[in-house]
Amino acid sequence: MELTASFIIEPGRLRGTLRAQPSKSMSHRLLIGAALADGVSRVSPVVRSDDILATLGCLEAMGARMRFDGDKICVYGGGMTGRADAIIECYCGLSASTLRFLLPVALALKKRVRFTGGAKLFTRPMEPYFDAFPGMLARTPNGIEVSGALERGVYTLPGDVSSQFSSGLLFALPLIAGDSRISLPPNAESRAYIDMTLAALSQFGIGAFWEDNITLFVPGGQRYLAKAGEFPVPGDWSHASCFLVAGALGGSVRVEGLSADDAHPDRAIIDILRSMGANIYWDGEALVSSGEKLRPITADVSQCPDLAPAIAAVACGATGTTRITGAERLRYKESNRLDGLA
Repeated sequence: MELTASFIIEPGRLRGTLRAQPSKSMSHRLLIGAALADGVSRVSPVVRSDDILATLGCLEAMGARMRFDGDKICVYGGGMTGRADAIIECYCGLSASTLRFLLPVALALKKRVRFTGGAKLFTRPMEPYFDAFPGMLARTPNGIEVSGALERGVYTLPGDVSSQFSSGLLFALPLIAGDSRISLPPNAESRAYIDMTLAALSQFGIGAFWEDNITLFVPGGQRYLAKAGEFPVPGDWSHASCFLVAGALGGSVRVEGLSADDAHPDRAIIDILRSMGANIYWDGEALVSSGEKLRPITADVSQCPDLAPAIAAVACGATGTTRITGAERLRYKESNRLDGLA
């Protein structure tokens, strides 16, 4: 029997309280660190979205062991260090984070891996890795095959494609003998995502740091350790931004689960909405958003590209023309987000 459902949606101002979903960006990072660490790590809360499931599936394929307990994932370390002779199949879905984070890890662990995924995934830029790892990567009809051993050195990466290449190297380079450096151009985009990776690594006892404004220094021969045992996932600013925008458009919304000290780049939504005239303030541990008359702004999203959709939505409620700049990379996401927004 076919079941049908009808919904009536009426205009109204959004009011109420909600809790931000766990950060997908930090979930990726903590789960990878946990899989590489000695000991047992409990990462929570985790929403098992398609992208997170892709990362979990690849980690398991590469030897990690884990157990699910509601929204908590217990990861048992030590399983990824063994060398595999057969090619490991890792399906990434449409998650560029999964592919770009784990490809250098496979080289550091000297594993032969065939990364596959949705067709759209492999239309996204991967040239920085082909340039960085000559002879170790080969394109296949449905993905990329990896074999070889990551070596210490100076890795020069572009700063206008994705910070995920830097993060992938940051996960991998501490595992090999010898120190390395990652060189980026001045004013590299999405630098805060690199800082997020550094923060996640530090929770597992891995040290890497900015040597100067354009150079990351990564000591080699380090070990990931799950000393803390518990690894809480903070609230997701990308998710929260949609509801903060709804509050600014004449509603009154309280978002719980966010951290005032979070380094996530999408935390910039606070300053963006304030600059448009919205009333954004902390009430204890909740972030409250309300507003009435909004003014247009020029918003540079080069450091926070995922905010572009939320800014475009709130701009529709502002009197005047809002301009979003620094958004070129949105053409190369899982879809062309600039065309989609238009």
